[in-house]
Amino acid sequence: MANNQGCKITLYWLEQSRSHRILWLLEELQLEYELKIFKRRADKLAPAELKEIHPLGKSPVITIQAPGVDKPLVLAESGAIVEYLCDHFSSARPTLVPQRYTPGSEGKVGGETEEWMRYRYFMHYVEGSLMPFLVMTLVNDSIRNAPPFFVRPITSIVASQVENQFLTRNVEGNLSFLEEQLRTSPEGGEFICGKELTAADILLSFPVIAVTMRSLKEEKNKGKYPLLVEYAKRLERNEGYQRAVKKIEEVEGKFSASIIKSENPKSDYVIQLIHHHVTFNFNPGDACKRRLFCVHASTLSATMAGPSKSLILDPALQKYYELNANRYKYWRWTPRHAMLSFVYMGLIPGVLGYFAYKYEGKYELRGKRREDTISEW
Repeated sequence: MANNQGCKITLYWLEQSRSHRILWLLEELQLEYELKIFKRRADKLAPAELKEIHPLGKSPVITIQAPGVDKPLVLAESGAIVEYLCDHFSSARPTLVPQRYTPGSEGKVGGETEEWMRYRYFMHYVEGSLMPFLVMTLVNDSIRNAPPFFVRPITSIVASQVENQFLTRNVEGNLSFLEEQLRTSPEGGEFICGKELTAADILLSFPVIAVTMRSLKEEKNKGKYPLLVEYAKRLERNEGYQRAVKKIEEVEGKFSASIIKSENPKSDYVIQLIHHHVTFNFNPGDACKRRLFCVHASTLSATMAGPSKSLILDPALQKYYELNANRYKYWRWTPRHAMLSFVYMGLIPGVLGYFAYKYEGKYELRGKRREDTISEW
């Protein structure tokens, strides 16, 4: 790698973030760079140290120290980083940016090639149209599962309505759009802009791989979006992508699925699987008391990206997780649910409130002697 033009490039890489795309791009451009890795805090937020690099404290962020310049250039936002790197360092991979004009139409309105028009569009589409719905889906799931158990039926109904009326149709609309764009790729190409891998494909890699792991793992969905599933696999098999994965493994080692003690006393374990930038949490609860894991904790390991064959789970626990994760889809009001809701949300609070109001001030322990009664009236 000797394409830096004398510049020192540093990538501030945060685990489980979109910064892997920038790492992949640096590998494709054959640039030398320094990799600084940051871990998320216990609350899954980025560490405060990242704010020393950029005020928002987000990742990815890169710095470029050009020769003869006092202060390094700080770049944030994936799209801006990708465009800047391709503008200045794409000599090793000029095809990452398609040819802009057709021959003889240079500088003319409408003279752009279809490949370049797609490239320009998808550079903005990823973060502007696709990612917001995926992020909202994760937030919606947390709203469904986070509240106390006695209000969870209400939040589940609200979250399900948001998903059914807004999120699902928008996510499916974007997936259908991407499927059609791949089907009509210029010159029958295998990538989003044509026959060659472009920077737009690199930006698309994060949401596309995440979606295939989250939404397209079922056979019925794979059949609905076959080109998108193959596209995700093609991106993962790319040599530059694999080099980026190995770079993280060399510096950080493999990411492992860990079994840790839950802070919730009602559940025994939290099994956290980190795979393909997506985190799944499920609480086996009392089931763990009755069943034994079929694998030792040391076998629960997964690489940061790419398919992992070393991750083995008890099929019964996996089935339990699937049922628990999809429970909201099949929840309906029934006489039993109505009775439980009335008891926990109406009867019990009402009885406690009645006795608290009726006997308020009747009993007092403060300042009592041995022969005194605690009853005030």
